[in-house]
Amino acid sequence: MNHDEYIRINNSKTAVIMIHGILGTPRHFDCLLSAFPSDWDIYNILLDGHGGSVDDFSKSSMKKWKEQTEKTVCNLCKKYDKIVILAHSMGTLLSLSALLKKPCKIKCLFLLDVPLKMHLMPSAVINSTKVIFDKININNSKEMAVKNACSITTTKKLWKYIFWIPRYLELFKLASIISSNIDKIRVPCHIFQSRNDELVSLNSLSYLKKNKDFKINMLKFSGHFCYDKKDICFIRNYIKRISNIL
Repeated sequence: MNHDEYIRINNSKTAVIMIHGILGTPRHFDCLLSAFPSDWDIYNILLDGHGGSVDDFSKSSMKKWKEQTEKTVCNLCKKYDKIVILAHSMGTLLSLSALLKKPCKIKCLFLLDVPLKMHLMPSAVINSTKVIFDKININNSKEMAVKNACSITTTKKLWKYIFWIPRYLELFKLASIISSNIDKIRVPCHIFQSRNDELVSLNSLSYLKKNKDFKINMLKFSGHFCYDKKDICFIRNYIKRISNIL
């Protein structure tokens, strides 16, 4: 699967920035691209260290991801009248972090599976192991969703994954920072939390509800990577409705 950045430029006055999660891919947003007006510009970015090898990911850092996100937001704010952000998982934290520093022309955010509190369900461990050892059942939608959501070319040399630990510790630290500052965000955020999320705890809701500018929606039938068709339809229609009034 191709994990390259996707950029669509129509010389619009509005741009959408899309930011994927840890280990993720710009392809995660394929099913939602059509939700935005066809004349809006799209910047679906690939974070540093993603789309390559296990070693490439190990050599990257949260610092680089934050700088990349902030630079993208800053540059596009100079070019466009309005900025909209669509993000998933870690990408939501990067988006909120950038927002706390410089709101600029950001009009709203659409956030999928905000990981303020995390847990690790057995299915997440099992499916991740299957991805590493190439044991995914192509007829299992949940397993395929995990595979397709990973932009890293995996290796069976398990010791190499030890060097991923700092990246996840950085993720936990950022989640804590965002949780502590959630009430300071004044830009409208439209949030979609998956009820069956294998990685994000529903306890995240207790923090999200502290901000009255957040509109929280529950995806009843979806997980962290595998979205039910009904939920996808709901998100798409929701984004279309909000986009039409921006």
